[in-house]
Amino acid sequence: FERRDPENQPRIKPFRRGDVDQDGDGTISDAQAIVSYLFQHGDTPACRKSSDTNDNGETTVTDAVEILVYLFRGGDTLPGPFAQCGRDGTDDQLSCRLFVPCQ
Repeated sequence: FERRDPENQPRIKPFRRGDVDQDGDGTISDAQAIVSYLFQHGDTPACRKSSDTNDNGETTVTDAVEILVYLFRGGDTLPGPFAQCGRDGTDDQLSCRLFVPCQ
């Protein structure tokens, strides 16, 4: 399942991949935010780029799983920008309109 951005042109601000709820830390609540967005008609993340944890250009349930694997199974780190704020070099249609921890 994927929900797409309604915007034609994405706007990219500095962000941290995986910090979907923008609390400054990657936790289980970020995976929950993705699941809520996809399956429970939850809020669209203000920075869709942060929810694309595998950097494939879309937000799917796999992105939530990637966070959980990283947190609980010692998986690889997520693609950058991950440890610090930065811009995504991947050309896709996901936007990042607002990422408070990087302002």
